[in-house]
Amino acid sequence: MIERPNRFPWLQLILMSSITFMGILSELVPSGILPEMSDGLQVSYSAIGLLVSIYAIASAVGTIPLVTLTMPMNRKTLTLILLAIFSVSNLVIAISTSYYFTAFARLIGGISAGVLWPMISAYAMRLVSPEQHGRAIAIVMLAVLWV
Repeated sequence: MIERPNRFPWLQLILMSSITFMGILSELVPSGILPEMSDGLQVSYSAIGLLVSIYAIASAVGTIPLVTLTMPMNRKTLTLILLAIFSVSNLVIAISTSYYFTAFARLIGGISAGVLWPMISAYAMRLVSPEQHGRAIAIVMLAVLWV
């Protein structure tokens, strides 16, 4: 059994909450800046709306197979790799002038975010005692309310 400290890990959980915040923010941003993205990529509003769907579908479809494939990996290492992929995909989206390149980056970002979501919850539970699991998950997922 893992010995857990008595102090509640607020800092770690708030940092993990920022990951969930960035994941949901990245998913929904195109719907908030639709005209700007449409002008910048020179496509219709509906094409920009499709970027939200691409991200969501990639998160939903890619999560289960990738979580299964990555089970043997060290969770901390995998979290850092996924955060790097997520960051690079968002950087590519920020500087891209191609709709198709942006769509591909959204696909990759959606997959990495989809794998991060369940990992963050599981990681939060590992930081606290069993009677504090609900509290830890609530703090990590609180970021969803901010968006």
